[in-house]
Amino acid sequence: MAAETRDEFELRRPCAYCGHAMGFAIERSGQDVVHCGRCERYAGYNRPKSESGKPQRHVGDKNREPIKPGERYRILERDGFRCVACGSSENLHVGHLLSVDDAVKQDIPKEVYEHDQNKAAMCEQCNLGQKQLSIEPRLFVAILIRRIARAKAAE
Repeated sequence: MAAETRDEFELRRPCAYCGHAMGFAIERSGQDVVHCGRCERYAGYNRPKSESGKPQRHVGDKNREPIKPGERYRILERDGFRCVACGSSENLHVGHLLSVDDAVKQDIPKEVYEHDQNKAAMCEQCNLGQKQLSIEPRLFVAILIRRIARAKAAE
């Protein structure tokens, strides 16, 4: 059996178990899981694709452009780093409230359906679970009410 090669890099902080400063990542379920280079224990975080140079995952097709990291952060921050549908803070995506498919079918201009106000923080399950569907009107209204309340509180 061939020996596995792994690229080592400096950990964000020394290993909590042995103090070693170098680590490596193992890909599991699409995530780069970081381990100590000496004791091989979990280092407490997953390495972002932007650090490893790997292409970032996104749901995309010919009508969608990848969401830039700054835009993604702005939308997640606006929504309190929680899924607008279920409240989860795990595996967050940025999803469309009015789906791209519905917008294209209705000849809605791209600058409208790609605007930040049509995007929301959604966990992976809620975002991918809705497929090409727009969110239900009741949920849309609830999201707008929360956004208005958050904006008023910030004033």
